[in-house]
Amino acid sequence: MPSPWVWSIAAHRYRNTRTGRFMGPTEMLGLRDSFMDAQRASAAELSERLVQGDLDVGQWQKMMRRDIKTSYIDQYVLAHGGRGTMTQADWGRIGAMVKEQYRYLDGFAEAVADGTLTEGQIRIRSQMYHDSSAQSYERGNAKAYGMPDLPAYPGDGSTACHTNCRCHWRIEEVEGGWDAYWVLDPAAEHCGDCEDRSGDWNPFEVRR
Repeated sequence: MPSPWVWSIAAHRYRNTRTGRFMGPTEMLGLRDSFMDAQRASAAELSERLVQGDLDVGQWQKMMRRDIKTSYIDQYVLAHGGRGTMTQADWGRIGAMVKEQYRYLDGFAEAVADGTLTEGQIRIRSQMYHDSSAQSYERGNAKAYGMPDLPAYPGDGSTACHTNCRCHWRIEEVEGGWDAYWVLDPAAEHCGDCEDRSGDWNPFEVRR
């Protein structure tokens, strides 16, 4: 049975065609974070197989690349309104983000092969790649509104909490453009950078 959820371009939200109910922002963020948690669990499993010797570094890196690509695509597409809303420019943005993560992964794999990382460091660092996919969701959400690039995105590594960021952008359409608010997750700990942004970008004004 096909999903009852369809994207409303006017509302920038998913609507259930059976009930007419719109999916709220809290539900969307829950999907973003639950997907990250599931991918983190997958990364933990791969790193465990690596340290136990079930995978060599090359095999592990190939599987990590696959999962990173999946994370970034699925997060962006979710926030943007589904695959039917995607343009070549959107796919290009995802490709650029994934390519950047692959570069980081190359250095990570070299360190693993050289034996310079502990097992604990390998496990933690593996999961950070999926934490960073929050930025893909946030970029997809902003582009669904037709916005130009924002100055930063949760999970992009530009804050002291690096990829371990559960903040989000709340975007409102206003006359002549958009107001974007950097919102702290009430259930998470926050670094000083995120706290500063929640005050400074309250809102961040974007005008056409």
